[in-house]
Amino acid sequence: MTFDIIIIGSGLAGYTLVKDFRRLNKTASILMLSTDDASYYSKPMLSTGFAKHKSAADLAMQPATQMAETLDITIYASTQVVSIDKAAKTIMIEGSQQSIGYNQSLVFATGAEPARIPLPDALSGRCFTINDLADYGQFREHLGEHKNVTIIGSGLVGTEYANDMCESGLNINVISLEDAPLQLLLPKPLSVNVQEQLANKGINFHFNTSIKDAALAEDGQLQLELTNGTSINCDLVLSATGLRPRIKLAQESGITVERGIVVNETLKSSDDNIYSLGDCAQINGLILMYVAPLAACSKALAKTLNGELTAVAIPASPVIVKTPACPVVSNPPPANAVGQWQFEGEAPDLKACFVAQDGSLLGFGLTGKKVMERMKLAKRLPAIL
Repeated sequence: MTFDIIIIGSGLAGYTLVKDFRRLNKTASILMLSTDDASYYSKPMLSTGFAKHKSAADLAMQPATQMAETLDITIYASTQVVSIDKAAKTIMIEGSQQSIGYNQSLVFATGAEPARIPLPDALSGRCFTINDLADYGQFREHLGEHKNVTIIGSGLVGTEYANDMCESGLNINVISLEDAPLQLLLPKPLSVNVQEQLANKGINFHFNTSIKDAALAEDGQLQLELTNGTSINCDLVLSATGLRPRIKLAQESGITVERGIVVNETLKSSDDNIYSLGDCAQINGLILMYVAPLAACSKALAKTLNGELTAVAIPASPVIVKTPACPVVSNPPPANAVGQWQFEGEAPDLKACFVAQDGSLLGFGLTGKKVMERMKLAKRLPAIL
């Protein structure tokens, strides 16, 4: 069995690429492989589902069968790729002795997986991550009528879920090794502003600390002991300690990997017939885990797969953080950028601009009503690629 193109992964990256490619090419045969049920949904909507009282089924836009028919592709759901033979241009899937070939290209759209941290044994079965639709459904099922959730991590994912769950009526504690939320996205004064606005909604933050121990109380609640001496009672724990690109299969197949699957400006890997995009890809040293860069990458790769070699061009892509209690837009300056932060406004409406010595704008952060300046400032920023 052979297809023109094989795509490993059915998340937003995989489906976006197929849609863009089908606008250019209606006839090439495409196989998509997914480790889950391959339902089509928007991952960013997961962190808005609690306040809207949405189930996993509510968030699923279309099942795999309908997507396969609409896009005229073959989808193998609940399927694990176990090996890739680059020379023969074939893959092997779990439970089958028959290889599947690709005439033209193989694309890794395998996304990222939650970073794991050591936790006390008492949290086994009570600590969850939410990285896909199945995770979301599992968490909601275990949550049931419980009301007390502790979130580990105050980055983008942890902060978004804290806001969303609080809006749904849950009692939220956030535990963080940092001293303010969103520290990778915002300078300290804006981070503190976000904390204050979320605290006003009832979210309890515990900074510069971690879980030291945990025990199950007689009433069934978890008792968490933190390294700073604080104790917290909760029903479930949500771990949001970051994401790591899924690179194991690529690495085992002899594809060059570093933090992600290494690709050039045309998204080609170290193998001439294998490409990567989305959260698993490392493009010219960058891992870009946001929707706007993905859209640009998908359009470029669709052209390349259709025979028109196209380098990806990614303009400045500010990150919109889904925290209605304190709207946030961020475009951090590049790593090792030389310059200084300039601040204006009054909480909760703050603006911070990272300005180089020559006066050029290299990054910004906005909160509250200042987010309205997002587009104006983005036009002044250098392109990502």
